[in-house]
Amino acid sequence: MKRILLQLTLLMSVIFAVYWPTIGGELISGDDTDLFARLDRVDSWNLNGLFFRTGSQLLYYRPLTILSYHFDKLVLDLDTSLMHIENILFHGFCATMVYFLTRYLLSPERRTLSYLPLLAAILFGVHPLTTESTTWISGRTDIMAAMFILPSAVLILRFRERHNWLLLVVALFSFALAAFGKEVAVAFMPGALALLFARPVVEKVPALFARKKSRAGGIWLVFWVVASFSVFFAMRFVAHGSSGNVGLTLRIIFNDLWYSTFVCLRGIGFYFKKLFFPWPLNFAILEIDPVYELLGIPVVLLVLYLMARRTLPGAFVVAGAFLVTPSFLLMFNQIAWTPYAERYLYVPLAFLIPSLVVWLGQQRDPWVLRAVRLLALVTIMSFALTTFDRSRVWSTNLGIWGDTVVKSPLSLSAKNDYGLALYNNGILEEALPYFKAAAETYSGVNYNPKYGVNYGIALMETVRLGEAESALTTVLERRKGKYGPAREAMTELYDLRIAESLSDSDKIHLAQELQALLDSFDEDGPNDKSE
Repeated sequence: MKRILLQLTLLMSVIFAVYWPTIGGELISGDDTDLFARLDRVDSWNLNGLFFRTGSQLLYYRPLTILSYHFDKLVLDLDTSLMHIENILFHGFCATMVYFLTRYLLSPERRTLSYLPLLAAILFGVHPLTTESTTWISGRTDIMAAMFILPSAVLILRFRERHNWLLLVVALFSFALAAFGKEVAVAFMPGALALLFARPVVEKVPALFARKKSRAGGIWLVFWVVASFSVFFAMRFVAHGSSGNVGLTLRIIFNDLWYSTFVCLRGIGFYFKKLFFPWPLNFAILEIDPVYELLGIPVVLLVLYLMARRTLPGAFVVAGAFLVTPSFLLMFNQIAWTPYAERYLYVPLAFLIPSLVVWLGQQRDPWVLRAVRLLALVTIMSFALTTFDRSRVWSTNLGIWGDTVVKSPLSLSAKNDYGLALYNNGILEEALPYFKAAAETYSGVNYNPKYGVNYGIALMETVRLGEAESALTTVLERRKGKYGPAREAMTELYDLRIAESLSDSDKIHLAQELQALLDSFDEDGPNDKSE
């Protein structure tokens, strides 16, 4: 026990060291600022409203995560430093669960003395792909899911050895809580079954149905047949009856299954590469190289092979692979603002890293083992330095959005948010080109009126009133006057002109001109001030 406590203390120390720069970090514009605006209106614990919501899309039903934010408001008073520390502690807890998960891949007599659990936990703790979820306050959702998925997996593995059914009941309860943290946790269900039915690491240790392999294999096969058909027909039903983004995505998938298959293979190959070589790190990954489709094919075959083998390390890989599958829906760019994201690998990493570490660490050839140890040391050092630097980048809006616009020049939201970062730091002239690019580079459904309003306001700040009026008029024309912030900004612009006018007649004329302009848009329909 003393050895375990010392190792876990070292683990938490390493995690806090690499994430130290983010503790005093800013709120990231976009989700963080919107989140804090909503939390400012929270004044009591409303558990009924959180867990029994009405009129809400189940796509983003995350009551446990929202409850943690309510805790931040009512207990921590939205202290950003404490909230960042909270994220780091949550991440440290997940790394601790990785430590205990890895122990179950070893024989009982090796668990106490082996360094592999600590190595796996540190690799997970400092892996650059965990940075986004840990440093971004609004990115906590994946951590919240992992905080309950990983204990559920530990309880399942303990049940395999003890055969105490209470452990399995608690594991199921923990799994339900994970789904309350983030809905994608449901993808752990096939992984949980893989862990249950896997053959034991040591033959002397009985596993569930280990004595009746045919029975276990039969249950496994029946589950996959039933589950596959159920998921297929459920998705077809949603695609046919839903007009939302999920329904649209499913219709795209079923309209061309061949194309959809290669889109998913491309994502699988890309994420597999990210596991071993995470660079370059990018907050807004909009497109990836189609060549990753070639890598995706052997990865899928490997997962199928491991499913058939039913080894426990293979079950870890299977669990991690299925936890990636919810991201497939996002790859068609209809649901989330970015089709690919590093944070989607947060939970899968917790299963993939232990399996890889134990497989490499159990090589018998002395020279191979020395090479593996050297590789592990180099990997930990490079990952730790990368995560420390990435935490520094994430600590300011200038840092993260400046990095993003360089790596994703097609991202309009990144340009707009980088413009905001420059604007808030008093660098107005440098902000204007980014506001302009975000406001004017649009087509069809990609148009966001917020970008045009920000551009207009920035022009007003630099006393370019004519250009500001043109930018705001464009927004009003495209939204038929039904965008409150644009109307407010236009009113502010005319107030500036009225204040600069010398004669009363000019002031009256400008006021009448403004009213006529706004009324011309109202003729197309009532203004929607809710936006």
